[in-house]
Amino acid sequence: MLLFISGLFAQNKYPIILVHGFMGWGREEMGSYRYWGGKYDIEQILKDEGFEVYTASVGPVSSNWDRAIELFYQIKGGQVDYGKIHSDKYGLIQEPEGKKHKGLYPSWNKDNPIHLIGHSMGGQTI
Repeated sequence: MLLFISGLFAQNKYPIILVHGFMGWGREEMGSYRYWGGKYDIEQILKDEGFEVYTASVGPVSSNWDRAIELFYQIKGGQVDYGKIHSDKYGLIQEPEGKKHKGLYPSWNKDNPIHLIGHSMGGQTI
């Protein structure tokens, strides 16, 4: 009911990106049990209300730096690049294989804003 009422008063239809917290998971990583809603599917509920919604999947135990980098590339698209200095300092592969993203919303920029909703460490990641 709350989701329906909030839709009546929405000021815009900017896409929504959900960002999980520490030890969280992406949309398809736990079968039909969702981080955002458990046995309910908050992403789908919002989509059914007419919103454009995506669920990000960043490292569940990674640093905020790593999670923020991963989130950026998931949204915009491209090869994750943690940066040379950071990668050297922490023994990471700067551009890991398998971390190239098509982009959840590649047109994100100052003219195409988004809503980022984070739970727990997801807020720090954002």
